Amino acid sequence: MSWSLVEQKLSRDPFAELFDGIWNGRLRTTSPPNRPVAAPMNAWVREDEAFFSVELPGVKPSEVDVSIEAGTLKIRAETKAGELKEDERYHRRERYEGKLERTVTLPFRVDPKAVDARLEHGVLEVRLPRAEEDRPQKVQVKITS
Repeated sequence: MSWSLVEQKLSRDPFAELFDGIWNGRLRTTSPPNRPVAAPMNAWVREDEAFFSVELPGVKPSEVDVSIEAGTLKIRAETKAGELKEDERYHRRERYEGKLERTVTLPFRVDPKAVDARLEHGVLEVRLPRAEEDRPQKVQVKITS
């Protein structure tokens, strides 16, 4: 994740400038324009399915795009900051706002019709069942005389 300060002219005392930025709401967490940030994610795999848990705070289910293409899982969303009223200013601003994206190479082929994606309390849970034709097959060993 990229954390950066809003461009500012530095004064002679960089610490004074930093504290001024904190108290006056100019310390921000933003992504460079048009460059998505990787959403925090956990992933684990069983023999017959893969699971992904992705943090998407403040995002509605209708604002999440989950797709599977050419052996990859793509997750896209965008977080938005609330609007301040005219007489308000930030005292502290640390939460990320902007585009979030994750693209992950899948460990096996999945059955796209059986994929389950749910967003609850700001966490996207994606379950990807392994395609039946891609599951390991037990081979019968014959005895020859």
